[in-house]
Amino acid sequence: MSRGVLPCRALSGLLILALALAWGMGARAEEQPADGLPAVELAAGRPLEASLAQHLSRAALQFQRLHGSQAAAIATARYLAGGDAALAVVAAALDADATLRLAACQIDGTGSLSDGAALRLLGVALARPVVVNAQGEVQLTLGPVMLPAASNGRGRVAYWRQVGARRELRLAEPGLIASRLALVSDEPPSATFPGRPMEWSPAGDALAFRGIRNGRPHLYVVNASGTDLRCLTPPREAECDPCWSPDGAWVASVPVSDGATQGWLTRPDGSERHPLTLVPPMGEYPDETPRLIWDLPSNRPRYRSIAGTLLAIGR
Repeated sequence: MSRGVLPCRALSGLLILALALAWGMGARAEEQPADGLPAVELAAGRPLEASLAQHLSRAALQFQRLHGSQAAAIATARYLAGGDAALAVVAAALDADATLRLAACQIDGTGSLSDGAALRLLGVALARPVVVNAQGEVQLTLGPVMLPAASNGRGRVAYWRQVGARRELRLAEPGLIASRLALVSDEPPSATFPGRPMEWSPAGDALAFRGIRNGRPHLYVVNASGTDLRCLTPPREAECDPCWSPDGAWVASVPVSDGATQGWLTRPDGSERHPLTLVPPMGEYPDETPRLIWDLPSNRPRYRSIAGTLLAIGR
């Protein structure tokens, strides 16, 4: 991921060619597996079910039979054109490296819809949830369907990549050039935690994220340039789901343990730390993946489940 390894101009031409191929094959529509692909939800930290992965691997093999060496490029182009998440998995299964390069060329760091789609494709290519080798054999991974990646809307990109049993957080410019290592996290591929793995500050000048330290999830803040890394979590504690206040003055977080009754509100530089009362306690929420939000009317963090329930956190 160093400077100069992503020939985006040439790859953009390949992507345009792939789009033309994809849209110019209407006469063979009955052979296309795209319409019959199973629904896939791209969520960082969530693994694919084995049955779903098998369906996607069969679709990848069919793409390979139909389109040969262009299969991954065509699946990538169709995903970027229509947003079908299954196509992102198929593209990465056929050729993760080529899919990663094509995704990187579409990442501009603006936070636009197209930028977001390319970042999700990048996350899938880095996670490689399904792999089809040269012999057509299918391999399933135990990790998530997608690794986290996010733009700050001002030309900076943060993304995670798996390296053995560890994950690397990198910050880069659009196209993933000038990539800089910010942290190595001792995070097994199958590890899952509630809430968001990272969030850019409102001004886009800092990133709050979760990393594993001595087996415990801790929260960190790093500048957009990848410098001045700070750990906000005391050594013997564990917390997750970083949430910035609208003015960027605070980072809210919650503990990982079930039954916990106290979260935290911390300055990004770690200079102040105040408790938050969780109502109800952790582990009693209606959904397994709640997320912190900052409620503007009350100017305090709240806990929201995927199901849409809003639960107050008092200061």
